[in-house]
Amino acid sequence: MRNHNYLNFLNIFQILISVTILFSLNFISCAGSPDFVDKPIGNNIDITMKNADLYPDLELLFIYEDTLYTLFSNSKVYPIPMTQIEQISVSGYSDRSWLGAILGLQVVPSILLGVVGSSVDKGAWVLTGIMLIPAGIEAALFESSTPDAPLFKSPIEEKVPEFKKYARYPIEMSRDNINALEKFYGLINRIIITKKQE
Repeated sequence: MRNHNYLNFLNIFQILISVTILFSLNFISCAGSPDFVDKPIGNNIDITMKNADLYPDLELLFIYEDTLYTLFSNSKVYPIPMTQIEQISVSGYSDRSWLGAILGLQVVPSILLGVVGSSVDKGAWVLTGIMLIPAGIEAALFESSTPDAPLFKSPIEEKVPEFKKYARYPIEMSRDNINALEKFYGLINRIIITKKQE
């Protein structure tokens, strides 16, 4: 009986600790900060104009009649007539941060095990392929559940009721409220723009 391998308490303890750490890392990789934090700001939007100018990363403040009021990065109010807008994309709804966790905790370890195993047996790459199957399934499931970014195309005026929910102030604003906001933030009539990439 002296030549038989057996698991003693120390070996079982090490295996349990390893499995616990691996499962904890896997669950932590699936969790993270919530996509939408309850705070008093509007969603960031990317606006493509009909003349192919691009206004990226503007905060949508409110909509008044036929004008979008946005907050530019220098904290100035920038009004944009809706008739000049080709499309609006709302940021923050299509998050693929899970990709790094799958690559770091599943794909890279599988490949490293294949490299180490191939030094002993050339058939170890089959094990790597088998270990990559769960990563592929998980990536496919996450990708299928990741929503596309909300996109609104011209004519924007017809989509105002659906679009208002992304604004900091989705309610109707009076002219006095608008004047007060413009006075508080300041108003700009022109911003530096980026041409749309073809």
